[in-house]
Amino acid sequence: MYFVKGKTRIVIVLQEWGIVIKLAKIRLWPVLRHIKRILRHPSDTLEYIRIERRTKWWYWSSSIKQPLLAGLMENWCEFRFYRKTRLKILQPTFFSVGLFNIQKYAEPLDPNTEGFWVQLIRIVSWSRIGFDHHHFSNPANFAIAENKLVALDYGNPRTTKILFRCGDKIHDQFDPSKIIPAR
Repeated sequence: MYFVKGKTRIVIVLQEWGIVIKLAKIRLWPVLRHIKRILRHPSDTLEYIRIERRTKWWYWSSSIKQPLLAGLMENWCEFRFYRKTRLKILQPTFFSVGLFNIQKYAEPLDPNTEGFWVQLIRIVSWSRIGFDHHHFSNPANFAIAENKLVALDYGNPRTTKILFRCGDKIHDQFDPSKIIPAR
């Protein structure tokens, strides 16, 4: 058993059981700092919202929602996406209650794996993957299971959109023998 920390979730890897448990991080400190800032300068905050409401309205809501709900939303999105689509490229997510997911274990690719990104771009054009290049350029978000590429982390809506459109093509055409494992 070991732990892996991500931005919005903590993953407990239970290799001997063949599962991983993804726990949502709920970060209260950023929310409390934001509320404290609003309470200290309420007139400035209201003036800012009044002036910028058409362009920046999302900032005030997301700055509170992001630290509280991002991990929960990603867990739930991952579970629902797998249940709805059952795409071959998705590592199965067995169960979710938002606070945690239970997913089938697969060893993630090393982040320093060579040839991964080049092969993805050849299979699916940059114009599709570029929309979420941060996710797709990181081999650690993927694994090789039964000699095929599978996605381990697919809770982000941008990622699910790309996988829905191109996931089967990537799964069928990706050749694990063409990547060079990190030394």
